[in-house]
Amino acid sequence: MDNSFLTDDLFEKERKVIENALLVCENYDHENPKLIEEYKALIGYFVKLAKETKKLVKLSDHWQRKLRESIQKYRSVTESAYDAIISIDSSKKIISWNKGAKEIFEYNVKEILGKSVFTLIADKSQEKIEKLFISSKSQISELIGIKKNKEEFPFEISFAKWKANNETFYTGIIRDITDRKRVEQHKEDVERIIKHDLKSPLNAINLSSQLLLQKIKDEKLEKGLVNNIVTSCQKMQHIIINSLALFKMEEGSYQLKPETLNLIEVFENLKIEFFNLLEIKSCQLIYILNGDKVMGNEICHLKGEKFFLGNLFSNLIKNAIEASPNDNLITVNINKTNIECVEIDIHNYGEIPLEVRNNFFDRYSTSGKSYGTGLGTFSALLIVKAHNGDIHFTSSKENGTHLIVKLPLGEKI
Repeated sequence: MDNSFLTDDLFEKERKVIENALLVCENYDHENPKLIEEYKALIGYFVKLAKETKKLVKLSDHWQRKLRESIQKYRSVTESAYDAIISIDSSKKIISWNKGAKEIFEYNVKEILGKSVFTLIADKSQEKIEKLFISSKSQISELIGIKKNKEEFPFEISFAKWKANNETFYTGIIRDITDRKRVEQHKEDVERIIKHDLKSPLNAINLSSQLLLQKIKDEKLEKGLVNNIVTSCQKMQHIIINSLALFKMEEGSYQLKPETLNLIEVFENLKIEFFNLLEIKSCQLIYILNGDKVMGNEICHLKGEKFFLGNLFSNLIKNAIEASPNDNLITVNINKTNIECVEIDIHNYGEIPLEVRNNFFDRYSTSGKSYGTGLGTFSALLIVKAHNGDIHFTSSKENGTHLIVKLPLGEKI
């Protein structure tokens, strides 16, 4: 009888049973033909069973191999993923943790496996993630996470629920969106700064237009008013076209395009912007160059970007007028302290509140102005730094506030 199939890999126990049955069949072949037929039938059954078992073993090996390949692919994908991929069991304990999760949260596998997922979630987002666990739908949500060093950061999570062996599990794919949020915030800041900076040239255009409509019979004055309108329009155009420049300045990627300009001319062109505000406050603004009052025809050359420097001093002088007590003098002292630097000291008799002094140049730092954006001094700082300059202040009740800007004359730009 053919028993060659027994040479294949079968289970050892079953193989021996079949061999013994074949042996019995051969030994009793001459004594009991009927019994022999029964044994042959039994052997035929065993042969068929063995063949089917062999197929099942091969099929089992095939699917085991496929399962191992799938597991290997999963591990390869999760370990090479930039995003964090985390799995959680029904008790909200972390059961899997990839390399991306380590990079984002800074915990290694041994430190975090078995810990509650709430270890990674800031208090302000705890309620939100609870809702994700309750929901039956896969969702994408934004949460605030906590790194190992307790630093909070925003992340986006794609969250899914699945079942195995009657137990519920959860898997989250997490992406750190700190950079994206920062860019979005910069975009909002740029929009606010544009709105803020457009007010001054618009006021200048409005006032100059009104004065021209009064048909003043003074050719020099009329020419000056028309020039103010043209300059203000150019300034507005520059603000809009260069709306991303401040973002680049903060990133340190802005390429300055300096030109030789007369700083006195920059200040003179700003006067019309403050006309209404000075009238309301009953204040006076004067410029002083190296100890002498500026008459308008003086020269103080330096290299820089004319429109950005105009925005810089427009914001700072406007702030000084707003902060000044009524019926007071605001002075802008311009001094060439040496052959390399010019110092501009903008003084008013108001005092900077103590609560904002430490973050005076930070974005959104403002005090006492319901309409203030807190971006004027922030953009001023960026412009000064882009020109390789320095800006600082002193403030007291007795001496008022001195806001001091130092700019290189051109060699170090």
